[in-house]
Amino acid sequence: MRLLFSLVGLFFFMFQIHAQSLEGLDNIDFTGKSVDDLSDAQIMQIQQEMTKRGLGMAEIEMFAQAKGIPQLEVNKLKSRLAEVSTMGASSASGLEGDFMNSQLPEVTTEYSEKEEIPQESIPMSVFGSKLFNAKNLTFEPSIALNPSSDYRLGVGDEVRIDIWGASQQNYKLLVDKTGSINIPNIGPIRVSGMHLKDAQNKILNRLSAIYSGMKGSQPNTFGQVSMGMLQGINVNVIGEVILPGTYTLPSTASLFNALYLSGGPNDIGSFRKVQVIRGGKIAQEIDVYDYLVKGKGNANIQLENDDVIKVPPYQNRVVMAGEFKRTGIFEGKHGESVMDMVDYAGGFTENAYTHRLEIFRKNGREQTVRDVTFDQLTTTVIQNGDSILVKPVLERYANRVQITGAVFRPGTYEVEDGLQLSTLIQKAEGLKEDAFLERGYIYRKGEDLSDEVISFSVVDVVLGKEDIVLQREDYVVISSLLEMREELTIDIGGPVMKPGEYTYGEGMKLKDLIVVAGGFKIEASGARVEVARRLRGEDAEKASDKIAEIFVMDISKNLTVSEADGEFELKPFDKVFVRKAPGSKVQRTITIAGEVVYPGNYSLSSERERISDVMKRAGGFNSNAFLEGAMLTRRITKSEKELAIQEEMLRRDQSIELTNLEFEVVGIQLDKIMKNPGGKLDIYLEAGDEILVPQRAQTVRISGEVLNPVSTTFEPGKSAKFYIRQGGGFGLRAKRRKTYVRYPNGTSDVTKSFIFRSYPKVTPGAEIIVPQKPARPPMTATSWMALASSAAALALTVTSIINNVK
Repeated sequence: MRLLFSLVGLFFFMFQIHAQSLEGLDNIDFTGKSVDDLSDAQIMQIQQEMTKRGLGMAEIEMFAQAKGIPQLEVNKLKSRLAEVSTMGASSASGLEGDFMNSQLPEVTTEYSEKEEIPQESIPMSVFGSKLFNAKNLTFEPSIALNPSSDYRLGVGDEVRIDIWGASQQNYKLLVDKTGSINIPNIGPIRVSGMHLKDAQNKILNRLSAIYSGMKGSQPNTFGQVSMGMLQGINVNVIGEVILPGTYTLPSTASLFNALYLSGGPNDIGSFRKVQVIRGGKIAQEIDVYDYLVKGKGNANIQLENDDVIKVPPYQNRVVMAGEFKRTGIFEGKHGESVMDMVDYAGGFTENAYTHRLEIFRKNGREQTVRDVTFDQLTTTVIQNGDSILVKPVLERYANRVQITGAVFRPGTYEVEDGLQLSTLIQKAEGLKEDAFLERGYIYRKGEDLSDEVISFSVVDVVLGKEDIVLQREDYVVISSLLEMREELTIDIGGPVMKPGEYTYGEGMKLKDLIVVAGGFKIEASGARVEVARRLRGEDAEKASDKIAEIFVMDISKNLTVSEADGEFELKPFDKVFVRKAPGSKVQRTITIAGEVVYPGNYSLSSERERISDVMKRAGGFNSNAFLEGAMLTRRITKSEKELAIQEEMLRRDQSIELTNLEFEVVGIQLDKIMKNPGGKLDIYLEAGDEILVPQRAQTVRISGEVLNPVSTTFEPGKSAKFYIRQGGGFGLRAKRRKTYVRYPNGTSDVTKSFIFRSYPKVTPGAEIIVPQKPARPPMTATSWMALASSAAALALTVTSIINNVK
């Protein structure tokens, strides 16, 4: 306790020597505390009072010794003061930063975001409008980047100072309302409104007053000034923009950032004279085309707080159409030429006719057309509302001839003055061996563009006996003998590996064709090959019934042609037929399913195998088999001719309904077949047949025009009328006389009417079907009038007859 009172007395004594009061220590209670008990805030407050009064560590130690304070406590105090001093300098945000924050407006961190702009508000036809409304080009400023050296500091900006080398310190300082930063031991430095590069020089120069190592030609202490958190700026975007208003942006934002948020110029806004107004004066006028077309980065300037961006209406707009690389509406400045507009449009396409451009111009009363040649592009000044059109080049050649046919290099060639046909043939590297030498042709356009054909002897031109001077757009044709001949072919059909049509070759033998066709198949007949040949020579000149000449060749059992027959020379268009062996047949398979002992697929042993035969092979029937309900389905194979007839019928009458079923039901009576195998009911089977033997049925189904269609239990001996009553009886529109029964095997039986109505027999699994009468159309007014007229006429006739009788 004595120690602490001595410390208090020491500080009062030291400060009284300097005729100053110790106001900063009045609120510190030292009672019962040692130096270790003092908080960092209390030590820092002592350090700040020492700084204000210019007291150093040497003076503290001197007066402590004079008052008899232990050296250990003095050393602790010095150590704590040094520690707090370093901490305060390294984060001068400490007390001083907090103090400044309490006096400054809060740093803005919520920046304006771009609103969704309706597509119809964007003038998409105007060149440049997509720049500020593109999905992948946002112009959003980065708040993480350090500002450029031209950045102007403002109130609320954070300045970071790093010292390294012999001395090491770090400062984080805010620019206060006075526009200054306050560096401990140095005092305030005014930086607001200064460029960053100038503020850096000023701060480092002031720091050299307390860091002597930063001076001289060989410094050992170095400093760097950078920016931390930046206060946002507010800019106003006015004039002809899509979304005018006030926007909050980072301090690093540029002009294009603000234009991006506002959507850019609207349908009458200018891209060429965007004004940045600063302090009531135009600081800069920006041409967006300089950035968009020429890529000049200086067209996008950095903004400052309270800047006003004004977009005035456009001066000139010009429509660029035709063969320009870019087409649409372009904005022009006063005095710009047609060539400037061509540059903005990206220049001409490769198809442009550049010798003459057409300008459609409005003179305030009507429209005019002006022709501008290429050498006038730079001297012709545009006017607002101009439409500039450049057309494509003509689809014709000024110096072209073409040659095709039997030459080695057919194609397009240049016409030179006096180019002759023989020279063109030489340029095409001469005639092919198959060239038709008797006649060639030149197709030429006359002066009135009419077609003209000039014939020439190819051989005479080649030998130099005649020649023709060619003109542009001449088309020379030299025919080929091969093209002039009928294509020579030969056919082979039957059981060979690759039947079909083949190209005929001179001297082709029968064995050559068989080899080309892949040889014989196994089912080929070991008997003969026939060759049918067209009539030629005298036979073809005579009128007769004979159509072709037939040659027959023998084939051995091992399917080889004899040496003599194999050397048979074929002629163009011969047709060779290889016969199939009479007994060569492909296996035929049927299917048996249902209540048989061995269901599955069976191969027919002969073409005369019956139902009873395969049923015996299937092992007979199970105890639950219902033979009366057995059904046979057979595939329907339609020929190409039948399908063609169907298509033609549908084409002529689309109301026709044709079945597309691929199978048909064949009604069989399996119970009777098995009792009388080989009888007339025991039919022959075909490939693809399927026989289904169902389980014994116990129900009968009633459907159609009955009151309650239902399935009911089969009762032996009951008639169809009994089962109809089970379904509630006939409906109002029932066609009773046409009632029929469909049996499980696919057959049907109808109701017979003579004196009495006789309904078909009903078996288990059968379906009784009552057809419906067609709906009668309602009586129209005309029908009622006709009926009334007929009734009146009948009444008059009857009355007349009665009167005559009387």
